[in-house]
Amino acid sequence: MKAIVGGKIWHGGSLKEAHLLVDGGKILSVGGEIPSEAEVLDAAGRILYPGFIDAHSHIGVDEEIIGKAGDDTNEGSSPLSPQIRAIDGVNIYDGQFKEALAGGVTTVATGPGSANVFGGTFVAIKTHGSYIDEMVVKEPVAMKAALGENPKRVYGKQRKYPMTRMSIAALFREAIEETRAYELRKNAGTGIYHQQWESLLPVAGRHLPVKIHAHRADDIATAIRLAEELHLRYTIEHATEAALLLDLLKEKGVSLCIGPTFGVKSKEELRNKTFRTAALLEERGIPFAIITDCPVLPQGSLTLQAKHYVQAGLSPRGATEAITSAPAKILGIDHRVGALEAGKDADVVCMAAELFTAPYEEVLWTMVNGQVVYQREKN
Repeated sequence: MKAIVGGKIWHGGSLKEAHLLVDGGKILSVGGEIPSEAEVLDAAGRILYPGFIDAHSHIGVDEEIIGKAGDDTNEGSSPLSPQIRAIDGVNIYDGQFKEALAGGVTTVATGPGSANVFGGTFVAIKTHGSYIDEMVVKEPVAMKAALGENPKRVYGKQRKYPMTRMSIAALFREAIEETRAYELRKNAGTGIYHQQWESLLPVAGRHLPVKIHAHRADDIATAIRLAEELHLRYTIEHATEAALLLDLLKEKGVSLCIGPTFGVKSKEELRNKTFRTAALLEERGIPFAIITDCPVLPQGSLTLQAKHYVQAGLSPRGATEAITSAPAKILGIDHRVGALEAGKDADVVCMAAELFTAPYEEVLWTMVNGQVVYQREKN
């Protein structure tokens, strides 16, 4: 048992003075009597946050340094590859896992890229462990889909279907309807098995949400249209031009995973990207999480990305929630992570000062499942 004492904790949307009791990888209580046998961790003058969460990453799938040999991001041979599972392609020895812990990121949703209309399933994992299976928080956590420029580019170069936004949407519809037809045949006792449609059954049945990659406003509108027409659960990923559709997003109750906004406008779809988006979403009460899309941005830079949104008008509370409780809720894992509350996983980040007032490198230590797995080296 551990008692983390002397610090302020992020609890209920604000900082308060309290201690944490941790045992067996879980938070036992916030406050309460400290047992005499507890190991005391002194956090005097420090700030404690829930482990930060990135709702959209490719960590371990698109590895740093080793180039093509470590790039398992996209199955570019077929626009329909829903049967692919990220858990089968994550290398936990990718250097970005160490960067994640140094930046206080303790949970990520990682998975395939955006080359395909349906690209396979994401998995939510902790950023520390001995092997991938023991790191899983939820598998699968979502199905990846993509609209717009990426599938157009990949299959346009090959002169293969789909090459237009119209054909991408048509193939999206066809895949879901084929899945539902397959389910009817299967339930009739035909003994058939089709791996692609089998993988989409949880999507068609609303058991598994779809992460729909969409940058431009027209693609965001198409994502909403498709999801409503086909009765799917979904989130919009990146949502670069969300500011052009605030009324629609509010009306439909859509959740967004926004970013990465830092960096150059590397393709036409990013023409209108701006850090103001988060503040506009907050003003309208539209739920969102902030993402790195690692390795587009380093996995440990999640708080740095959030800080830029704060400088552009997002409230510090909104930014903190966008990397803790909001992504946990969006991913459906808020029963385990995203807050410092009794019964939740003991994922804790100790910082020298309050978020968005301290330099980016001020994570002092990071705890995952009750174990301190990163400590900043003293100068």
